[in-house]
Amino acid sequence: MPKISVNIPCYNSSKFIRDTIESVLTQTYGDFEIIIIDDGSTDNTGDIIQGYNDRRIRYYFQENKGLSKARNRGLSLSGGEFIAFIDHDDLWIGNKLEKQIALFESKKDINFIYTNYYKKIEEKKRMFLGYRYKQPEGNVFGNFLGYYPVVMSTSMVRRSAIDNLNEYFDENLNLTEEYDLFMRLLYTSKAAYIVEPLVIYRVHSQMSSLKFIEKYPIEHEYILHKLKQIEPKLEEKYRKEISFLKAKINYWYARAYVTKGQMKKAKEYLAPYRFVNYKFFIFYLSTFFSPSIWKMIDYLGNKASIRFD
Repeated sequence: MPKISVNIPCYNSSKFIRDTIESVLTQTYGDFEIIIIDDGSTDNTGDIIQGYNDRRIRYYFQENKGLSKARNRGLSLSGGEFIAFIDHDDLWIGNKLEKQIALFESKKDINFIYTNYYKKIEEKKRMFLGYRYKQPEGNVFGNFLGYYPVVMSTSMVRRSAIDNLNEYFDENLNLTEEYDLFMRLLYTSKAAYIVEPLVIYRVHSQMSSLKFIEKYPIEHEYILHKLKQIEPKLEEKYRKEISFLKAKINYWYARAYVTKGQMKKAKEYLAPYRFVNYKFFIFYLSTFFSPSIWKMIDYLGNKASIRFD
């Protein structure tokens, strides 16, 4: 069996999928298989993938069932000791797999590795470094409750560790399924972080995370409920982190209402958490002005790496 199974779910991915596959095939570490689950594409995605004559690529088409089911099918068909995830529109730097495998082999107590990345804004042709500072390592569960720094395409996991979970990706989730899986994994597992950017994360207008952003708070509340079932004393043990997570959830609700021009509703969601830190206080004050002012502050905050996603 190959050392690594590379999982790629896709749907109507003809614009990006060739570049994504090429970035995997040209890795300096070659002991891998590529499992591609096409979740009912209606464009020529399948033709592009099946045009490759490479025995490492295994392509499966299914009727549209959603991202989580596509990810789960990919996992069920994977035979590698390690699972690496890459979304259909992202790119890997050439030595990404080599770096992660070397770290896994030197640290046997690690079950999860993520890396820094470049963020590329497709429409503006701009690219910048994802993180300027080192991210958490080791027992990161508490850190990740309040601040989650993982881009899916940077991650690699030890297969035996996720096999010990009671489920893989939760098929009730459509936007935050990886956060749910990784948080359940990291409750009992350690993580390692590679400072070097090894992924190009492409941001474009067709991303589900942008098109359906109003679902973020709903799904995070659902995940928080699940985590409380795993750890009944969650809020007691991680009071500060849970407070920040709840503030983020309300920020997402507020952001959705600002988009609809309902500043009063946005204010109601931000008011209980306006003193969590200065960032939420700024957003709360912004609800006293027009939606355009709020959006400008939101934009400037994200540009300055004030992260709420």
